[in-house]
Order: sequence, then C-alpha cells, then structure tokens
Amino acid sequence: VSGTGVFWEHLCISKSIILVGVQGDCSIIDGRFTGDVITICADEVSISGFMIQHSGAGEQNAGIVVSGNNCSIMQNTIYDNFQGIILKQSIKNIQIVDNKISDNGWNGITLNSGCTGIHIFGNTIADNFYAGIGISEASNNYIYHNNFKTNRHQAYDDAANIWDDGYPSGGNYWSDYTGFDDDGDGFGDTPYAIPEGINIDRYPLMAPYAGEDTIP
Repeated sequence: VSGTGVFWEHLCISKSIILVGVQGDCSIIDGRFTGDVITICADEVSISGFMIQHSGAGEQNAGIVVSGNNCSIMQNTIYDNFQGIILKQSIKNIQIVDNKISDNGWNGITLNSGCTGIHIFGNTIADNFYAGIGISEASNNYIYHNNFKTNRHQAYDDAANIWDDGYPSGGNYWSDYTGFDDDGDGFGDTPYAIPEGINIDRYPLMAPYAGEDTIP
C-alpha cells in the first residue's frame, strides 16, 4: 500500500502490511495532537517514507506505538510527538533504520521491559526533550551507527545491550562526547558511558555517521 499527501488521522494497523509514503516528507500522517498517530498491533508490518507528527501529549502517546513482532520502521521523519516511538513490553525483532527522530516531547525511542532483538541503526536522533533512546529492563538489543545530537539526555539503559558494532565498524556519534582520537582511526579512544547502567559504546564515532548499512 502506498500513499501521498496529508492524512489527518490515527492509523491502527491490525494485519501484516507494507506501507510506503511515495514522496518522503510529502506523505504526512498528522495526529492533530491527540492519541497515537500510528499503532502497530500486528506482526510483520513495514512502514517507510512518511512524516509522522503531532501525537497527543499523554505520557504513553507517540508517533508510532509498536506491539507486534518482526516489524520495520525505515526512512521516516518522526517529529513533534510526545514520544517518537514506543516499543511495548516483550516485543521481538524490530528494525528501526535510517529515520529522523527529532523534537519530540519526551524520548525519541522508548523500549519497555522484555523487548529483545531490536536493531536500531542509521538514525538521526536529535533535540528530543528528555532522552534520545530510553531502555528499561530490556536486554539483547543492538544500537549502533546512530547520530545522537543535543538531546537533553542522549540515552539511558539499565539492562544489557550492545551499543556498537565492534571494530572497525564502530558505534554511534554522540554530540556531547568529550574524548579524543589520538590514533586517528575515527573512533574515540575512550568509551562513551550510557547512563543508568553498565553499558558503553566502545567505539564512539568522532564525526556523524553518514554511511550505508546492510540490514541484518
């Protein structure tokens, strides 16, 4: 299914579907500042190429709320919602790839307890009021090659997750990283510590990530 234009609605997806905005940010889904803009409650849903904006202002309101497994959110702009993306409890195998997630009223992305097998890479996560990514009691997830820019808190994570893709692939770009790159390999010489737990990005990028990933 594809679409273009401005859609003033709340979209609830209850079956497996591929939803594509054919003109990028010209395909807008606007929640008119109420509720959740898109709710995914089915498995194997793919959303790409939309601008998703203006959810309600409740703590659990978001541009996209996901409670299905094996879904992908790719190449969207998720802007000016209360939360950008919320992954509900215990969902598995979600790919969040190459999105622009900015100016949301709380977190850019929130992972709730029990989420596992979540791959978050190639995104620009900027200017979100609280955290770029917040993870609570959700382990075995992978976050790398993202650009974290001027979020109040870039990230927090109290569980056990992977915040880089090893060497020489590297980790994430953090606009508040204060380390140095004395050996000139493009990675900071000291890890970037993720608050709230023991996780670190071992290979923080010295410049914003601008390459292309292969989807695992």
